Amino acid sequence: MPANQWVMLLAFLYFGVLFFIAWWADRRAEWPRRFRPLIYSLSLAVYCSSWTFFGAVGEAVESGWGFLPIYLGPILLFVVGWPFLRRLSVMSTRNRVTSIADFMGSRYGKNQLLAALVTFLAVFGSLPYIALQLKAITQAWTSVKHLWDQRAEDVGSQSFTGEMFGTVSFVDPGSTSFIAALILVLFTVAFGTRVVEKRQRHRGLMAAVAIESIVKLAAFVMVGVFALGLLWSSDSAPLSWGHFSQLPDLTNFFTQMLLAVAAIVCLPRQFHVMVVEHHSRRDMRLARWIFPLYLLAFCAMIAPIAIAGMSLLPSVGTADMLVVSLPLHMGNNQLAVIALLGGMSAATGMVIVACVTLSVMVCNEWLVPLWQRFRQGHEINARWLQQVRRIAIAAVLFAAWLLEQQLSAHGGLASLGLLSFAAAAQLLPGIIGALYWNRGHAKGVVVGLLAGGLLWAYTLLLPAVLGQDHSVVSSGPMGWQWLRPEALMGFDFGDALSHGVFWSLAVNSLLMVLISRRCRFSSIDMRQARSFTEVRVERRQLQAELELTDIDAWQLHRLLVPLLGDGRSERMWQRFEQRLGHRLLPSDRVPRFVIKDVEESLASIVGAVSAHRTLELLAKRKPLDIDEFVSLIGTTSRQIQFGQDLLQITLETIPQGVSVVDGNLNLVAWNQRYVDLFNFPERLLYVGCPIAKIYQYNAERGYLHDADSDVDAAIRRRLGLLQGAKPYRLERLLPNGLVIEICGTPMANGGYVTTYTDISEYRRIFNELEAAKSQLEERVAARTSELETVNQSLEEENATRARIERELNTVYASKNRFLASASHDLLQPINAARLFTAALSGKVEEQAAGASSLSSDVKHIDEALAGAETLITSLREIARLDSGRMQPQLESFAIQSLLDTMGREFSVIAQRSGLTLRVAPCSLWVRSDRHLLRRVVQNLLSNALRYTPQGTVLLGCRRQGEQLSIQVLDTGPGIAEQDQQRIFDEFERANDAAHRETEAGLGLGLSIVRRISSLLGHDLRMVSVPGRGTVFSITVPIVNAVAASEAATPAEETLQSELAGLTVLCVDNEAAIRAGMQSLLAQWQCRVFAGASLSGVLSQWPLDTPPDIVLADYHLDGGETGLELLQTLSYHWGKSLPAIVISADNSDAVRRSVIDAGYRFLAKPVKPAALRGLMRKIARGG
Repeated sequence: MPANQWVMLLAFLYFGVLFFIAWWADRRAEWPRRFRPLIYSLSLAVYCSSWTFFGAVGEAVESGWGFLPIYLGPILLFVVGWPFLRRLSVMSTRNRVTSIADFMGSRYGKNQLLAALVTFLAVFGSLPYIALQLKAITQAWTSVKHLWDQRAEDVGSQSFTGEMFGTVSFVDPGSTSFIAALILVLFTVAFGTRVVEKRQRHRGLMAAVAIESIVKLAAFVMVGVFALGLLWSSDSAPLSWGHFSQLPDLTNFFTQMLLAVAAIVCLPRQFHVMVVEHHSRRDMRLARWIFPLYLLAFCAMIAPIAIAGMSLLPSVGTADMLVVSLPLHMGNNQLAVIALLGGMSAATGMVIVACVTLSVMVCNEWLVPLWQRFRQGHEINARWLQQVRRIAIAAVLFAAWLLEQQLSAHGGLASLGLLSFAAAAQLLPGIIGALYWNRGHAKGVVVGLLAGGLLWAYTLLLPAVLGQDHSVVSSGPMGWQWLRPEALMGFDFGDALSHGVFWSLAVNSLLMVLISRRCRFSSIDMRQARSFTEVRVERRQLQAELELTDIDAWQLHRLLVPLLGDGRSERMWQRFEQRLGHRLLPSDRVPRFVIKDVEESLASIVGAVSAHRTLELLAKRKPLDIDEFVSLIGTTSRQIQFGQDLLQITLETIPQGVSVVDGNLNLVAWNQRYVDLFNFPERLLYVGCPIAKIYQYNAERGYLHDADSDVDAAIRRRLGLLQGAKPYRLERLLPNGLVIEICGTPMANGGYVTTYTDISEYRRIFNELEAAKSQLEERVAARTSELETVNQSLEEENATRARIERELNTVYASKNRFLASASHDLLQPINAARLFTAALSGKVEEQAAGASSLSSDVKHIDEALAGAETLITSLREIARLDSGRMQPQLESFAIQSLLDTMGREFSVIAQRSGLTLRVAPCSLWVRSDRHLLRRVVQNLLSNALRYTPQGTVLLGCRRQGEQLSIQVLDTGPGIAEQDQQRIFDEFERANDAAHRETEAGLGLGLSIVRRISSLLGHDLRMVSVPGRGTVFSITVPIVNAVAASEAATPAEETLQSELAGLTVLCVDNEAAIRAGMQSLLAQWQCRVFAGASLSGVLSQWPLDTPPDIVLADYHLDGGETGLELLQTLSYHWGKSLPAIVISADNSDAVRRSVIDAGYRFLAKPVKPAALRGLMRKIARGG
C-alpha cells in the first residue's frame, strides 16, 4: 500500500477510536464519574488548537518571545483570577445556563434580542478561528506529502502528482481544506448532535476531547524532545537565535495577553467546556492546577523547536509547519506522522466542540424563537432539533471554509487566531458587568456589542480580508486618512491589533455604562441582576420561590391538559420554564412558585378549596382517578359544562351539522344545521337523548344505509362505530337528493363528535370533472401521438444537424492544422532565403559603388521575402487566435515601457518614410497581456506609418476614469465611412488604399487587432475623418503601481560589430538554412560550424573547447528537439552552453519550455538584426 494511503488510513483509524470512546462514554454513566475531574481538566485544553500546536512555533520564529502572551494569559487567570472563574461557574450553574448567549440573555432580563446578538457575534467571531484550523490541517497535510513523493528535494518544493480516492487531489489547498471540513462535519454530527438533557452536557464528547488533549500534548512534547536532541548533538554548528535575543513589543505583548485572558471566558467553546460541562467544585479545584501545567508543558517545547528549525533548516518554507517539517527534514517520518496526528487532534477537537456549541446557540437563540413566532405553536421534537443542529454545523463549517479560502494569503495562523480572540473579547465587558455590576441593562449591552463588533470588523477583519494594499486600508474610505482602519482618528498604536482592540473594547464598555445608567429597570431586570450578582440574597430567594416540592412535573401536566386545554397549558408551562431558565422534565420536582400559579388557575375553574385539595392529593402521591375528582367538584359542576351557552353559539356558526354524544352514547350537544339536514321534528332532540333513538328514527325514513333489509342490524353497525372509539368517515345519499359526508371523531374521555357536511354541490362538480377528465385523457392521448411523431422528426433533424456540425468542426480543425503546417513549411525556405539575402546584402555593400544595381535587386528580393514572411506570420496568428488555444497572460506593468519600445522600433521606419513620430509619455500602470497588447499597438502604428503620406503620427494615452485609452493618431487621408467596418475583415483594405503610392499592406493587421482586443476584453474604437486623419484607440484597465519597478531599458545597441572571433555552432536539419546561416555569420566575422544532428556535431567538431554560442533549431529529425541536444552538449562539455533556440513553431508552449530551460528563443524567419542583438547580449554575458 502506498505511503499516502497508510497515512490516510492511520488518520481515519485514529478518528474511529475517538468516535468509539465517545460512544462508549455516553453509554456508561458510572466510569467517567471516577475520572470526571481529570476529564474536565483535560477538556479545557481544547484551548490548545492548531494555533498553539503549529502557529505558536511560527510566531516564535517570526517574533521571538511573541508567543508567550497566549500561554501566560490563561495561566495568570487560573492562578490569580481564580475568584472570578469560581464566581462565573457558580452563577452559571445556579441559573442553569446552556451557553454564553444564554448566560448574557438570562442575566440581562431574559432578553432574547441580546442572546441572538451574542450568538451572531459568537458565530462570526469564531469563523476566523475555525478557518485557522482548516488552514492548519491543509498546511500540515501538504508538508507530510513528502512521504509519498520521494523525488522531491525538500518539503517546500515538492510536487505531488498522485491522487487518492478517485479524482480528488490532496495537494490543492482548496480541495484539501474542503475535504477536511467535510470530514469534520461528519464527526461533529456524530459526536454532538444528540438532543441531551441536563444543560446540554456531552459526556462522550468531553471524553474524546480529553483523549485528544493527551495525544496532542504527547506529540508536541515528542517533537520538542527531538528538537532538544538535535540541538544537543549539533555542537559544531552555530545556533540561530533569530528574534529570541530581542525583547518583544510591550504594547502588543500585553494586548495579546488581554485577548488570551478574554478568550478563556468569552470563546463559546471555552465557556461551554469550562462552565456548562462543569459538574462539581472538585472538578474546578483540580483544573486550577492541571490546566496551567498543561500550558506550561506546551510552552516549554516551543522555543527548542523554533531554534532547531532556524538553525538546521534555514530555508524551510513556512515556519508554522516546523513541528511537522523538522522531523521530515531529519528523516524521522514516523515522528512526522505522529506530529501530524497531534496537529489534527488540536484542530479537530477545537472545531468539533466549537461547532457543537455554536449549533446549540443557533438552534436555541435563533431558530426555535423564529419557529415559535411564525408557526404560533411548539411542535418541536428531538428529531427536529437534531436536523437543525446538523444543518447549523454544516453551515458554520462551510462558511469557515469560504473564509479560509479568502484569508489564505493574509497572514499566518497566529494572525487568524488573534482575529477571532479580538471578536470574542467584545463579550468581556458584558460578562464582567453581569457578575459585578447590578446596574447593567440589556440595552446598554446590546448597543455596546453592536458598536464594538462593528469596530472589530472595521479595524481588524476588513484589513485582513482586503489586504494592506487596498485603498480603503491604506488611505481610508474616499481618501479620508482619519478613517483609516489601522489609524482611526489619527491614532497609530504601532501595531494594528492593539489599535483595533483598544477602540472596540473602549467604545463597547463606554456605551454599555452610559446607556445602562439611562435605562429604566423592570422587575425581571432587577430579579435577574440580583440572581447573578448577589450570591447570599439569591440563596434566600431560592428558599422562598425555588424550593422544590414533592409533586412531579408529569402529574401537574396530566392535570392541566384536560382542564385548560393543550394551548393554554403549554403556554403556562413555557412561562414556568422561562422563569426557571431550563426545561421542566417529566420526572423533575416542580418549585413552589409553579404550585402556586397552578393552584390559582385551578381555583378559577373548580374553586379554591377543591384546587387546594387536588394538589394535596398530588403531593401525597395518591392516584387521582376520575371518580374522586368528580366528587371534589360536585357543587361546581355547572361551572365546567364547557360554558354551554358559549359552546352553543359556537356550534351554530359552524356550516356543518354537529352532534356530540357522551360516553354513554347519549346526545349532549348539537346545532340547528344538524336538524335541518335530517329534517328532525322539534321535540325529538334533547340533552341526554340516546343516540340509538335518533338512528331508529332515521332508519325508518330510509336515511340509514342498508336499513331496508334489516333495521336493527343497521343501527347496531352505527352504534358499533361509536363504541369502537375510532374515527370514521362515511358518505351517504339521502332520499331528498342530498349527498352527506359523515365524519366521527372520538373524545379522549369517552364520547363522540360527529360532523355532517352537505357535499352535494361538490359531488356534482366532481362528477363533471370526472367526465371532463375522461375527455381530456382522450385528447391528451391523441396529442401525445402527434407529439411523438413530431419529436421523432425533430430527433432526426437534430441528428442531421449534429452530424453537419461535427463535419464543420472537422473541416475547421483541418483548416487550422493545414495553415499551421503550411506556414511552418513555407517559413523554412523563406528563412533560408532571408539569411542568404542578408549575407548577400553585406557582401554587396563591401563592393564598389558600381554595384548599386545589384544592391537594388537584393533589396527588392529581401522586401518580397519580408512581405511573404509577414503574410504567413499573420495567417498563423489568425489561425492561433481562431483556434481558441491562445490564453492571455495578464500582468501589471508600466505602460511607459511599451511606449518606449514602440518609439524605438518605429522611429527608423518613420524617418525613412519622411514622417514625424511622436510618443507622449505616461506614468500609469495597466493590467493586460504585455505581448498581445504590444502586437495590437504594433499593427496600429504600422498601418498609420504605411498609409500616411506626410505629416505626423502620434502615440499617446488618455485616462478615462479607471480605464486608460491607448491612442494612435495620424494625419493621413482618413477612411471613408463605407469602409470603416469592412477594413476589420481579412484581406480587406480601404478602396482608395490600393491606389496610393505607399507600401501596400496585406489587409490582415486590423483583423488581428480586432481578434486580440476581443480575446483580452479590451474596447477597440476608431474615429476617422476623410482628408484629416484617423484615430485608433484600445482601452485597458488601470491598476496601482507595484513596489518593484521594471528594469531600465538598456541603451541603444551600437552598430559596431562585437561578434568578431566568436565560435558559433549552428544545428538545423535544413541544409539551406545551415548554408544561409553560415553565410550570414561569416559576414559578422564569426567562426561558424554547422551540423544537422547531435551525432554529426560531435563527430565533426574540430576544437578542444566548446562553442561560444549555439544556434539550434527546435524541431530536428528523428523526433529530437533542440532542448535535448543542448542538454546533451552541456553534459558533454561539462558546462551550461549559452544558446539561442530557433523555431518556426511560435506557440506559447514551445516558447515557455525554451525560456524555462534557461535559453533564448527566436522565431523563424530569423531577422538578422534580432539575431545579432541576442548574440551581442550573450557575448556581453547578459
